[in-house]
Amino acid sequence: MKNPPWSSFSKWFWAPFLFLLVAGCDIKSTTDIYLADLLEVVETGIAIETSSQLMVEISSSNECEETTGKLLPMLQGTFGDGVTGKGCHDEGMSSYITFELAVPIHQDTSGKEGDSTLAILISKRDDWHGIQMKVNVMRMDNLARLISDEFYQSVD
Repeated sequence: MKNPPWSSFSKWFWAPFLFLLVAGCDIKSTTDIYLADLLEVVETGIAIETSSQLMVEISSSNECEETTGKLLPMLQGTFGDGVTGKGCHDEGMSSYITFELAVPIHQDTSGKEGDSTLAILISKRDDWHGIQMKVNVMRMDNLARLISDEFYQSVD
C-alpha cells in the first residue's frame, strides 16, 4: 500500500510542534548586592532598594514588543509598578526579554518581607549578620499561572 502524500509532511510537522508545546518558559534573575548597601541597612536600620534584572525566555526576538506588552502588566501586578522593560537579547539558541525591578533590602526585625514578592533580609545573629533572599511563593505561583494561561507554556 502506498503512503498518502501528506504522511511525510505530518511526520516533519508534528515533531517540532510537540517540542514547542513541551518547551518551558525559562526565567532567570540577577541581582547585584553590594556590601556598602548591606552595611548601610545594618547601621541605619532604614530599608533601601537594589536593582534586579528578570529575563524571561520568548520564542523569538521578533516578538519582543508584542510579548513585552503582554508580560509587563503581569510583572507589574506581581512586583509593583516600578517594573520596566529593558529590551530583548539572544543567548545561544534562546531569546529573552529583560525587565528591571526593585528589590528591597531591610533588616529581618522590620517584618516587611510580606509586602514584597522578593526581598533581601539581613538578620542579626550574635556577633555576625545573615543574609537571606525571601520569595513570596504564592505571588510567584500566581505569576507562573498567568504566564501559562497567556502563552500556553509552563514556567521553569
